Amino acid sequence: MIHTCADTHDPEVMAYCSICGCKYDSHPTTARWRVEKEAGERADRARYERMRAAQDAQDAARAEESALEANNKWETKMYAALGIDEVRNGISRKELDRAYRKCALRWHPDKFHSNTSDGEKREATRRFVEAADAYRRLTTSGGI
Repeated sequence: MIHTCADTHDPEVMAYCSICGCKYDSHPTTARWRVEKEAGERADRARYERMRAAQDAQDAARAEESALEANNKWETKMYAALGIDEVRNGISRKELDRAYRKCALRWHPDKFHSNTSDGEKREATRRFVEAADAYRRLTTSGGI
């Protein structure tokens, strides 16, 4: 007897034993069938666990990569606010101090007198505050 896939889930279609002709679920299952079914379920469960572990490892790697990228972007932004274009590991505190002083002299709001526009004053204030904040964060967060 051959059934289509749709027939196997249709309660109206009855399956019968090929030996005696009775309904298929009236016979008890054999021990071999139960063992094979349990082995298949264990294999499926183990495959799922391996897949899940691999996915978790990939997610952890992506999260670590994302955190490193965010930290690099943060450092790049902080150094850029101080006018330092090249971010490198060996920047000294002296170089950082020099860059901050240079920015402070260039963008301090008191440097912009009455002959400059309000927009230029606001821009100078914004840049000065960014530089001061970057300097504070880099010196207190262990960026040096």
